[in-house]
Amino acid sequence: MRKFTLIFVLLVLTASFVVVFLYFASSKKTLIPNQTGTQTSVEDIQKYNGVDMGPSVYEDYTAEAYDEALKEGRVVFLYFTANWCPICREQEPINREVFENLSKVGVVGLRVHILDSETTDETESLAKKFDVNYQHTYVILDSLGAVNYKYTGPLEKSVIIEKILDVTKSIQQGEDNKSDVVKIEVVAQEFSFTLPETEILQGQEIELTLKNEGKMIHDLVIDELGVTTSNVLPGESVVINFTVPENIGSLDYYCSIGNHKFLGMSGSIEVR
Repeated sequence: MRKFTLIFVLLVLTASFVVVFLYFASSKKTLIPNQTGTQTSVEDIQKYNGVDMGPSVYEDYTAEAYDEALKEGRVVFLYFTANWCPICREQEPINREVFENLSKVGVVGLRVHILDSETTDETESLAKKFDVNYQHTYVILDSLGAVNYKYTGPLEKSVIIEKILDVTKSIQQGEDNKSDVVKIEVVAQEFSFTLPETEILQGQEIELTLKNEGKMIHDLVIDELGVTTSNVLPGESVVINFTVPENIGSLDYYCSIGNHKFLGMSGSIEVR
């Protein structure tokens, strides 16, 4: 009786092992997840008629190339990578292919090394500025240097192209409506914001510059609009654009770094 019981148990275990093995053998594994949404084709790129910013480039990060791109009002594509990272190695030829397709769109793509042997003080500072803590992270900046898109993980070529073209199209729209934009400069210090008295109307386009004159990192957040700047280092500034919605009486803003909000870095802008 024990012999038959032992044989039965062995048969059950063997059958279970075969089922598990067949399941995993039939599963398709890939480092790049399936991504849904609008897929941008080569034909879409060829039809692109946005802002003419010259040829696109994709190269290793240098402070000079980064500063020049911002000065020229280019869209800046930052890929934070590490030379030991297998996901980054698989993504790299995809990124290069993106820029071959976007050769005439005028985007500046920069590989930024972090957490590896090629990391420098400059690349560490850039990662800190955009709150990047992991390799294989994308950050796309618009022509004003504001973060338009940020993502950590592998991306398909069509998705990257779509995100870049979205930024360039928004620049074209911004050029068309530039005369209607109200510019506001907000100065951050420890621990306060200073801004001029400005009349803001519902439906108005706002170009807000956050200038950090303090000695600590600051940012500016407007929860009602889902608007936030990147982390701004001392002596630097960043520009964000947004539209004031209808039927809103005020815009509450604050610094989200540490406990800065509770130390006095908050305020409200009246909207008419």
